[in-house]
Amino acid sequence: MFANKKTHLHKLFLIWFFAYVFYPSQIYAQNISITDTTIYTTINAALSNGNIDILEPFFNKNIDITLPNNSDIFSNKQALYILKEFFKTNPPTLFQPINQNFNNGSNFIVGKMHTKNQHYRVCYITKYTDNKLLIYQIRIEK
Repeated sequence: MFANKKTHLHKLFLIWFFAYVFYPSQIYAQNISITDTTIYTTINAALSNGNIDILEPFFNKNIDITLPNNSDIFSNKQALYILKEFFKTNPPTLFQPINQNFNNGSNFIVGKMHTKNQHYRVCYITKYTDNKLLIYQIRIEK
């Protein structure tokens, strides 16, 4: 039991470390705040371990969700349920951001999500609404 927690903590530390080391130069150059950096690090960590409950505060009222077998615009509560079900059958082991674009309108992160049986390409889009950074779209594709 402790080895599993230790491995989980090790993964979270590595995610935090790489986010801290590699993101700041691009983020600061594009005028993204420290708070935004923390939000993206939190979202990426949640995608790494499949803890969708952490994402809920960042959900817009409606979210465009694309999964291998399901695609639609859902309320934030429906999106939470759908993503929980997806991660139940496809528990992630790691999410690695590989591309990002931060601008004044929409911001997106593209990455690879590894699960025990499959690798997925993940893209999520965020926008500011009422001075709060919210997730508007999540795409998980094979």
